[in-house]
Amino acid sequence: MGPYAGLNYLHAFLDECSILIRSSKGAINDQCFPPHYLMQHPVPDRTSALSEGVGAYRLVREDVANQLRALGGMGVRAAAIACNTAHAWHEDLQEAVPGIHLLHIADGAAQCLLARSVERVGLLSTAGTVRSGMYARSLRAKGIECIEPDDAEMDTLMIGIYDGVKAGNLDLGKHCFSTVVSWMKNRAGITSFLMACTEIPLVLSRIDVDDDVCLHDPSRISAQILAQIALGSNDSACVQTPLSFR
Repeated sequence: MGPYAGLNYLHAFLDECSILIRSSKGAINDQCFPPHYLMQHPVPDRTSALSEGVGAYRLVREDVANQLRALGGMGVRAAAIACNTAHAWHEDLQEAVPGIHLLHIADGAAQCLLARSVERVGLLSTAGTVRSGMYARSLRAKGIECIEPDDAEMDTLMIGIYDGVKAGNLDLGKHCFSTVVSWMKNRAGITSFLMACTEIPLVLSRIDVDDDVCLHDPSRISAQILAQIALGSNDSACVQTPLSFR
Protein backbone atom coordinates (compact mmCIF):
# COMPACT_ATOMS: atom_id res chain seq x y z
CA MET A 1 0.00 0.00 0.00
CA GLY A 2 1.87 0.76 -2.22
CA PRO A 3 4.70 -1.70 -2.75
CA TYR A 4 7.53 0.84 -3.04
CA ALA A 5 6.20 2.81 -0.08
CA GLY A 6 6.24 -0.39 1.99
CA LEU A 7 9.81 -1.09 0.96
CA ASN A 8 10.78 2.48 1.83
CA TYR A 9 9.16 2.06 5.25
CA LEU A 10 11.15 -1.12 5.89
CA HIS A 11 14.35 0.69 4.95
CA ALA A 12 13.50 3.50 7.40
CA PHE A 13 12.74 0.94 10.13
CA LEU A 14 16.10 -0.78 9.70
CA ASP A 15 17.87 2.58 9.60
CA GLU A 16 16.21 3.59 12.87
CA CYS A 17 17.12 0.23 14.40
CA SER A 18 20.75 0.86 13.40
CA ILE A 19 20.72 4.27 15.09
CA LEU A 20 19.36 2.79 18.34
CA ILE A 21 21.79 -0.14 18.26
CA ARG A 22 24.78 2.16 17.78
CA SER A 23 23.63 4.38 20.63
CA SER A 24 23.49 1.43 23.02
CA LYS A 25 26.27 -0.89 21.78
CA GLY A 26 28.45 1.17 19.49
CA ALA A 27 28.61 -1.64 16.94
CA ILE A 28 26.13 -3.50 14.76
CA ASN A 29 25.83 -7.13 13.83
CA ASP A 30 23.04 -9.17 12.25
CA GLN A 31 21.94 -10.59 15.58
CA CYS A 32 21.11 -7.16 17.03
CA PHE A 33 18.16 -6.64 14.70
CA PRO A 34 14.72 -7.75 15.88
CA PRO A 35 12.70 -10.29 13.87
CA HIS A 36 10.61 -8.37 11.35
CA TYR A 37 8.36 -8.93 8.35
CA LEU A 38 7.10 -6.91 5.41
CA MET A 39 3.56 -8.00 4.48
CA GLN A 40 2.55 -6.77 1.03
CA HIS A 41 -0.72 -7.98 -0.49
CA PRO A 42 -2.88 -6.05 -2.99
CA VAL A 43 -5.55 -4.01 -1.21
CA PRO A 44 -8.31 -1.96 -2.91
CA ASP A 45 -7.55 1.75 -3.23
CA ARG A 46 -8.18 3.31 0.16
CA THR A 47 -9.24 6.78 -1.01
CA SER A 48 -11.79 5.27 -3.39
CA ALA A 49 -13.07 2.93 -0.69
CA LEU A 50 -13.77 5.84 1.65
CA SER A 51 -16.08 7.40 -0.94
CA GLU A 52 -17.75 4.27 -2.34
CA GLY A 53 -19.81 3.22 0.66
CA VAL A 54 -19.98 0.53 3.32
CA GLY A 55 -19.19 -2.41 1.04
CA ALA A 56 -15.88 -0.98 -0.18
CA TYR A 57 -14.98 0.10 3.36
CA ARG A 58 -15.57 -3.44 4.67
CA LEU A 59 -13.51 -4.99 1.87
CA VAL A 60 -10.43 -2.94 2.79
CA ARG A 61 -10.98 -3.61 6.47
CA GLU A 62 -11.12 -7.37 5.97
CA ASP A 63 -8.16 -7.44 3.58
CA VAL A 64 -5.90 -5.59 6.00
CA ALA A 65 -7.26 -7.36 9.08
CA ASN A 66 -6.50 -10.73 7.49
CA GLN A 67 -2.92 -9.65 6.83
CA LEU A 68 -2.55 -8.55 10.44
CA ARG A 69 -4.02 -11.83 11.67
CA ALA A 70 -1.49 -13.71 9.55
CA LEU A 71 1.30 -11.66 11.08
CA GLY A 72 -0.09 -12.32 14.54
CA GLY A 73 0.10 -16.05 13.79
CA MET A 74 3.80 -15.56 13.04
CA GLY A 75 4.35 -14.07 16.49
CA VAL A 76 4.16 -10.38 15.59
CA ARG A 77 3.21 -8.19 18.55
CA ALA A 78 3.68 -4.71 17.07
CA ALA A 79 2.87 -3.52 13.56
CA ALA A 80 2.76 -0.38 11.46
CA ILE A 81 0.89 0.33 8.22
CA ALA A 82 2.88 2.28 5.66
CA CYS A 83 -0.23 3.74 3.96
CA ASN A 84 -1.45 6.91 5.67
CA THR A 85 -4.99 6.68 4.28
CA ALA A 86 -5.40 3.13 5.63
CA HIS A 87 -5.31 4.59 9.13
CA ALA A 88 -8.93 5.62 8.58
CA TRP A 89 -9.52 1.95 9.48
CA HIS A 90 -7.21 2.01 12.50
CA GLU A 91 -9.86 1.65 15.20
CA ASP A 92 -11.55 -1.27 13.45
CA LEU A 93 -8.23 -2.96 12.74
CA GLN A 94 -6.97 -2.60 16.31
CA GLU A 95 -10.22 -4.14 17.51
CA ALA A 96 -9.76 -7.02 15.05
CA VAL A 97 -6.23 -7.81 16.29
CA PRO A 98 -6.15 -6.92 20.00
CA GLY A 99 -2.95 -8.91 20.51
CA ILE A 100 -0.99 -6.60 18.20
CA HIS A 101 0.04 -3.05 19.08
CA LEU A 102 -0.96 -1.22 15.89
CA LEU A 103 0.78 2.13 15.59
CA HIS A 104 -1.25 5.17 14.51
CA ILE A 105 0.78 7.24 12.06
CA ALA A 106 -1.04 10.53 12.71
CA ASP A 107 -0.69 10.28 16.49
CA GLY A 108 3.04 9.69 16.15
CA ALA A 109 3.44 12.64 13.80
CA ALA A 110 1.48 14.93 16.12
CA GLN A 111 3.67 13.97 19.06
CA CYS A 112 6.78 14.68 16.99
CA LEU A 113 5.58 18.12 15.91
CA LEU A 114 4.70 18.97 19.51
CA ALA A 115 8.25 18.05 20.53
CA ARG A 116 9.57 20.32 17.78
CA SER A 117 7.32 23.22 18.90
CA VAL A 118 5.47 23.36 15.56
CA GLU A 119 2.24 25.34 15.92
CA ARG A 120 0.87 25.26 12.35
CA VAL A 121 1.45 22.64 9.65
CA GLY A 122 0.31 22.05 6.08
CA LEU A 123 -1.08 18.62 5.22
CA LEU A 124 0.14 16.96 2.02
CA SER A 125 -1.94 13.82 1.58
CA THR A 126 -4.56 11.98 -0.43
CA ALA A 127 -8.14 13.20 -0.52
CA GLY A 128 -9.09 10.14 1.51
CA THR A 129 -6.72 11.07 4.32
CA VAL A 130 -8.14 14.60 4.41
CA ARG A 131 -11.69 13.26 4.30
CA SER A 132 -11.04 10.95 7.23
CA GLY A 133 -9.96 13.87 9.44
CA MET A 134 -7.32 11.71 11.15
CA TYR A 135 -4.51 14.26 11.04
CA ALA A 136 -6.74 17.19 11.96
CA ARG A 137 -7.90 15.31 15.07
CA SER A 138 -4.47 14.11 16.14
CA LEU A 139 -2.88 17.53 15.62
CA ARG A 140 -5.73 19.38 17.32
CA ALA A 141 -5.32 17.14 20.37
CA LYS A 142 -1.75 18.48 20.65
CA GLY A 143 -2.77 22.10 20.09
CA ILE A 144 -1.41 22.22 16.51
CA GLU A 145 -3.34 23.85 13.68
CA CYS A 146 -3.72 21.67 10.57
CA ILE A 147 -3.96 23.52 7.25
CA GLU A 148 -5.56 21.25 4.65
CA PRO A 149 -5.24 21.62 0.85
CA ASP A 150 -7.87 23.59 -1.05
CA ASP A 151 -9.55 22.05 -4.09
CA ALA A 152 -6.85 22.99 -6.62
CA GLU A 153 -4.06 21.91 -4.29
CA MET A 154 -5.83 18.62 -3.59
CA ASP A 155 -6.30 17.90 -7.29
CA THR A 156 -2.60 18.54 -7.92
CA LEU A 157 -1.56 16.30 -5.03
CA MET A 158 -3.73 13.46 -6.35
CA ILE A 159 -2.20 13.82 -9.82
CA GLY A 160 1.27 13.68 -8.28
CA ILE A 161 0.41 10.59 -6.22
CA TYR A 162 -1.53 8.54 -8.78
CA ASP A 163 -0.39 9.73 -12.23
CA GLY A 164 3.05 10.54 -10.85
CA VAL A 165 4.67 8.28 -8.25
CA LYS A 166 2.29 5.30 -8.33
CA ALA A 167 2.50 5.24 -12.15
CA GLY A 168 6.29 5.51 -12.14
CA ASN A 169 6.46 9.13 -13.35
CA LEU A 170 8.61 10.44 -10.52
CA ASP A 171 9.34 13.79 -12.15
CA LEU A 172 5.64 14.56 -12.42
CA GLY A 173 5.16 13.62 -8.77
CA LYS A 174 8.00 15.85 -7.62
CA HIS A 175 6.70 18.78 -9.70
CA CYS A 176 3.17 18.42 -8.34
CA PHE A 177 4.25 18.13 -4.70
CA SER A 178 6.71 21.03 -4.78
CA THR A 179 4.11 23.17 -6.56
CA VAL A 180 1.53 22.51 -3.84
CA VAL A 181 4.05 23.36 -1.12
CA SER A 182 4.65 26.71 -2.81
CA TRP A 183 0.93 27.36 -3.23
CA MET A 184 0.08 26.53 0.39
CA LYS A 185 2.99 28.56 1.70
CA ASN A 186 1.84 31.61 -0.27
CA ARG A 187 -1.83 31.07 0.60
CA ALA A 188 -1.58 30.33 4.31
CA GLY A 189 1.90 31.52 5.30
CA ILE A 190 2.97 28.09 6.53
CA THR A 191 6.51 26.74 6.33
CA SER A 192 6.07 23.34 7.99
CA PHE A 193 4.52 20.48 6.03
CA LEU A 194 3.58 16.88 6.76
CA MET A 195 4.30 14.53 3.86
CA ALA A 196 1.29 12.45 4.90
CA CYS A 197 1.23 10.09 1.93
CA THR A 198 4.01 7.53 1.67
CA GLU A 199 4.45 8.28 -2.03
CA ILE A 200 5.43 11.91 -1.34
CA PRO A 201 8.78 11.44 0.49
CA LEU A 202 9.81 8.98 -2.22
CA VAL A 203 10.41 11.99 -4.51
CA LEU A 204 10.13 15.22 -2.48
CA SER A 205 13.17 16.34 -0.50
CA ARG A 206 14.66 19.41 1.12
CA ILE A 207 16.26 20.65 -2.11
CA ASP A 208 12.87 20.76 -3.89
CA VAL A 209 11.35 23.45 -1.66
CA ASP A 210 12.23 26.94 -0.40
CA ASP A 211 15.02 27.24 2.16
CA ASP A 212 12.61 28.21 4.95
CA VAL A 213 10.34 25.20 4.43
CA CYS A 214 10.56 22.21 6.79
CA LEU A 215 9.28 18.83 5.61
CA HIS A 216 8.18 16.24 8.18
CA ASP A 217 7.86 12.57 7.22
CA PRO A 218 5.23 10.70 9.30
CA SER A 219 6.46 7.38 7.92
CA ARG A 220 9.96 8.01 9.23
CA ILE A 221 8.55 9.00 12.61
CA SER A 222 6.42 5.84 12.71
CA ALA A 223 9.43 3.73 11.73
CA GLN A 224 11.41 5.25 14.59
CA ILE A 225 8.67 4.46 17.09
CA LEU A 226 8.35 0.90 15.77
CA ALA A 227 12.11 0.42 16.06
CA GLN A 228 11.97 1.53 19.69
CA ILE A 229 9.19 -0.91 20.45
CA ALA A 230 10.90 -3.77 18.63
CA LEU A 231 14.28 -3.28 20.27
CA GLY A 232 12.76 -2.59 23.66
CA SER A 233 11.12 -6.02 23.64
CA ASN A 234 13.94 -7.87 21.92
CA ASP A 235 16.02 -10.47 23.77
CA SER A 236 19.27 -9.20 22.30
CA ALA A 237 21.67 -6.85 24.07
CA CYS A 238 20.10 -3.91 22.22
CA VAL A 239 18.05 -1.68 24.51
CA GLN A 240 15.40 0.96 24.09
CA THR A 241 16.63 4.55 23.82
CA PRO A 242 14.75 7.88 23.85
CA LEU A 243 13.21 9.15 20.63
CA SER A 244 15.30 11.70 18.79
CA PHE A 245 13.04 13.59 16.42
CA ARG A 246 14.62 14.99 13.29
